[in-house]
Amino acid sequence: MVAVDPIAFQKLAQYHACKLQLLGMRHSSGRSIIAHVKKTYGFKGNNESVVEQFKAMLIQEGIINA
Repeated sequence: MVAVDPIAFQKLAQYHACKLQLLGMRHSSGRSIIAHVKKTYGFKGNNESVVEQFKAMLIQEGIINA
């Protein structure tokens, strides 16, 4: 069995939800996932730049590959 870090899994799910939101899909009927990521991780900028900053953070943490 492979041990999975639940925090890393949550961040990965948030990243992919952000990418889908950029394509026009909604994560929920409430606040957008990009707004949630901006508030949670302190990112600034428009939607595209927030997703790029989030991706860079995930690469730095070793959650995704470049």
